[in-house]
Amino acid sequence: MEHELTVDSELKSRLIHYLDTVERIVSDTAAFTAEQAPQVAHEIVAWHFYSHMFGAVVLAALSIIVAAIATITYRNAEKIDPVATEVVQLFSYVIGAILTAALLGFSISNTSEAIKAQVAPRLVVLERIADIAK
Repeated sequence: MEHELTVDSELKSRLIHYLDTVERIVSDTAAFTAEQAPQVAHEIVAWHFYSHMFGAVVLAALSIIVAAIATITYRNAEKIDPVATEVVQLFSYVIGAILTAALLGFSISNTSEAIKAQVAPRLVVLERIADIAK
């Protein structure tokens, strides 16, 4: 019986120590999280803005390059293939228009995301939290 009491008191002591340690860790983690949250939110918004602006600029530049290549090909279709000038012109016009429109569309989409980061930064953070929670 005395041995059981010793084991019980030793077990209680270990449990109390364990719970105190867990409580301290949770408290420290909460304090660290509260301290770092504003900086993390700022970094999320900044990353969202700059990554989408970079994408918008690259896609806009690519659309200009595609449009220029399509225009040059269209104008020089006779030099490229004198027999199939109309086919080359049609091909360069259609492919150029489709690719330019697609690239500009993605560029506009990236630009709107960058604007969202500037206008509604809390929305960007909430969306990021929702993505993480999924």
